[in-house]
Amino acid sequence: MAQNRNWQLAVNMISQVGVLIITMGINLFLTPFIVRSLGIDAYGFVGLSTNIIGYMQVASVALNSMAGRFIAIAYHNGDMAKANKYFSSVLYSNLILGILILLLSIGLLVYLDHIIAIPNHLITDVKLLFGILSINSVINLIFNVYMVSPFIKNRLDISSIQGFISGLIRVLILVILFSYFTSHLWYLGCSAITCSIYLIYINIRIKNKLTPELVLSSKKIDIASIKELLASGSWNLISKLGDIMQRGFDLLFANWFISATAMGILSITTNLPFIILQVFSMLSSSFAPAMTEDFAKGDIQTIKKEINKSVRLLSILSIIPISILYIYGDVFYSLWMPMENAKLLQQLTICGTFALIVTLPLEGFWNVFTITNKIKGSSLFMLANSILVFITVVLLLFSTDDNTTKMFIIAGVRSCWGVLRGLLFLPIYGAYCLNEKWTTFYKDLRKPLIGLILTLALTSLIRLVILPNSWVGFFSTSLLVAVISCSIGSILILSKSDLNIIYSKVKLIYTKYQR
Repeated sequence: MAQNRNWQLAVNMISQVGVLIITMGINLFLTPFIVRSLGIDAYGFVGLSTNIIGYMQVASVALNSMAGRFIAIAYHNGDMAKANKYFSSVLYSNLILGILILLLSIGLLVYLDHIIAIPNHLITDVKLLFGILSINSVINLIFNVYMVSPFIKNRLDISSIQGFISGLIRVLILVILFSYFTSHLWYLGCSAITCSIYLIYINIRIKNKLTPELVLSSKKIDIASIKELLASGSWNLISKLGDIMQRGFDLLFANWFISATAMGILSITTNLPFIILQVFSMLSSSFAPAMTEDFAKGDIQTIKKEINKSVRLLSILSIIPISILYIYGDVFYSLWMPMENAKLLQQLTICGTFALIVTLPLEGFWNVFTITNKIKGSSLFMLANSILVFITVVLLLFSTDDNTTKMFIIAGVRSCWGVLRGLLFLPIYGAYCLNEKWTTFYKDLRKPLIGLILTLALTSLIRLVILPNSWVGFFSTSLLVAVISCSIGSILILSKSDLNIIYSKVKLIYTKYQR
């Protein structure tokens, strides 16, 4: 059983990360392609439109954030009637919410150019993009519940592969539109909605294959189930509101307080942090299906072992992207965005990511909060933290007239408060949810920090000798940094038993090879 679980965990993680790396490569190709076609000021409106739509969708968080957890637990407990009540109630409730969000989007669309500063030549394009993305978000919201089946069956690899295919479809559509037609911003909306329709069709088929017991019916709508989901998910709603205050206003502040060009620059610098967070969110989510099943069976001890395993693994892996970014980030940006100031892009990215040093290893605790249904504390803390971020940014923006300084304020304030969140909340509240001593996970935070310092010191010396000026050189050097990071991280972070297991596996493979 344990061997099968570890195998599926490995399959989930490898497939998710592998697909994300490929998708990242696709985005690396598309972003400069779009910037060259539309201009950096236009590119910023893609992220801004997505953020504004996210503000309107916040009401759906209370219902949907805990749906997977409740459906999965009812399913694993063999209570199909209850699972179907949750399943049907969520979908039909999302349908009503989607109609309300669409009406709100239409009203906002009419006055969009009065709410945000849009260059005159982009008004039509931005409004079309906003309208199409609004329709896309409503479609995704309505059919969101169909994504629960791979989670229930611990087959996240299936979702990853389909996500990769949709990414290829997106690239194909954008390349054709931008290559053969006059460039327009709303092409990105067309590609997004096409991919969504594909994924909805596939997710319905996956649901029918993996969990045919889940049946949609208006007769199974249950008010009590909706109230239960809302009661639990309302705390995630508070957390989401906090996240919007902390992160969602970045591009809006840049638009209001600086310029559309500054907004475009900041939008570019959020790509790498977003990808890093996606990677670690996916890695940590690979532990969630099995942990949810354990919780349904009351096996808390196994959950503790899983979270400790996730902390060790994420600690090692967190050193890799941060080391590459801090040492060779300027090289990456000079190759990726040769028309922009590579040093400024790197500095803004570092400014917005240094909190990841302490938060990435503990990313798995968000699963614990959800699984144990103890999200009240995390939501209230995140809201308080976000209010402080919001107030700090606004006060500092009014304290200077220098536009470059304003960009660093928008990029860096969140990281400053994020360090405190990582040091003072995640390890303590995570230990509380698992009934562990509050200092339990602090020893694991020291190790990746020491590993990062050693890696940065060593790779800084390597940079004096090797400074790549091509993609081949950059990826080769990044691979070298990754090997150094993993080696140092493994020695510092893995326990003696972990190292013995790895040694025995390597020895076994070597022995078989010799034979």
